[in-house]
Amino acid sequence: MKRITMVALLVGLALALAAAASAQAANVACAQDYTVLADDWLSKLADKYLGDGQLYWAIVDATNAAGGDYAKIADPDRIEAGWKVCIPSAADARQLMAAHDGTPAGAAPAKAYAPVIDPANFVQGINNPYFPLQPGKVFVYEGKTESGDEHNEVYVTSETKVIMGVTCTVVSDTVKVDGELEEATFDWYAQDQQGNVWYFGEDSKEYEDGQVVSTAGSWEAGVDGALPGIIMPATPAPGAPYRQEYYKGEAEDMAQVMSLSESASVPQGTYDNVLTTKEWSALDKQPVIEYKYYAKDIGFIMVKEGQTGGLQLVEIREQQQQGTEAGNEGDNGADEGDEGD
Repeated sequence: MKRITMVALLVGLALALAAAASAQAANVACAQDYTVLADDWLSKLADKYLGDGQLYWAIVDATNAAGGDYAKIADPDRIEAGWKVCIPSAADARQLMAAHDGTPAGAAPAKAYAPVIDPANFVQGINNPYFPLQPGKVFVYEGKTESGDEHNEVYVTSETKVIMGVTCTVVSDTVKVDGELEEATFDWYAQDQQGNVWYFGEDSKEYEDGQVVSTAGSWEAGVDGALPGIIMPATPAPGAPYRQEYYKGEAEDMAQVMSLSESASVPQGTYDNVLTTKEWSALDKQPVIEYKYYAKDIGFIMVKEGQTGGLQLVEIREQQQQGTEAGNEGDNGADEGDEGD
């Protein structure tokens, strides 16, 4: 009974928030009418007219509430030339955004992000069916991306690293493009008792001609204001977006569950009831959307980037456990792990 009541309360809250946003939008006047051009996107318009590209969901609300000959925007990622949209004032836009508990692709949640991390609420190992991490497993992905022919190997190590009091699994992730090492990363994951898989950061190195040229993508939860995010919910369902990571101004990836009933074929196999997510960075003024696919008891199997780019799972194998020299308990992992991930 308690579970049913809680679900009902959450559904009611979501409906109330949506109704509040719609009602507020109905009272917003258009500060400017705008006709969409072929090279426009909503965050571009929000940046130009509202001073913040992350406010573009307010344009969606205001336009859909305007009625008449204004466009009806069903998907903020897809607008068409010739559409008439309503640009609210910057003040009204921020009020509209505040009415949302979470916002779609390209925008960050309106509320301050402050997850409560209790080490006692975390378990040993990770067995979420859509994101299982069994030590010794190696997942190999290949495909064509904007950079070239990409080969990606993800190795679940037996190493751990303690972050914010939580023991995290260390995962090595190595990317080669056209046969040359481009990036080597150690990612840190942990699962809570509810089944959510949290992302606690990464030790990332970018390479050129075999030499490290950047560690800019590195961050660790609990350091310099960085906070963990959820990489895979315990019970994923289509709904509000969620943060996968948070290091202000540096790492602000977002995700949104789109479906749990897709089918997908990759070189490794064909899978049904596949979970699909839409993912993007809240830092991008023009969101670069990726669609990721996860199969039960396998995990990540495919990512689509743009019209033709992406990676597919080509092999799963077992690898004898070996030390990574990074991510051990108490180690900050900042200066190690050059040999790949």
